[in-house]
Amino acid sequence: MTDADKLAAMLIGYGHPHKDKSTPMRALKIANSNTFNGKLGEVLDEDVGIACTHKSPTYLAPYRANAKLIITNLIAAAFQAEWLGLGTRFDKDSYLAKMGLDRRRVEKIVEALI
Repeated sequence: MTDADKLAAMLIGYGHPHKDKSTPMRALKIANSNTFNGKLGEVLDEDVGIACTHKSPTYLAPYRANAKLIITNLIAAAFQAEWLGLGTRFDKDSYLAKMGLDRRRVEKIVEALI
């Protein structure tokens, strides 16, 4: 059994989180690291490719940034055995908007991840 298999078994062994346990989105620094250079980068590219049909780098950049943030938060939530709370308020002064998240992009990214 490889380390990846052991890690997957551990996370699956946690089971579903309790219905009341959730963690909010956080501005995790790992989203800006080299973490997305390997397999996780392939996941990111595939997710952004599904979520965003426009091919302009200017248009793709916020999708990539939002997807990185969501994926890193999903990983953190999995290790905490909690649900990830994305919220629904994206007013310009909201916590999520200040992290650069946009409701439409988040919905498309989550749909693509599923």
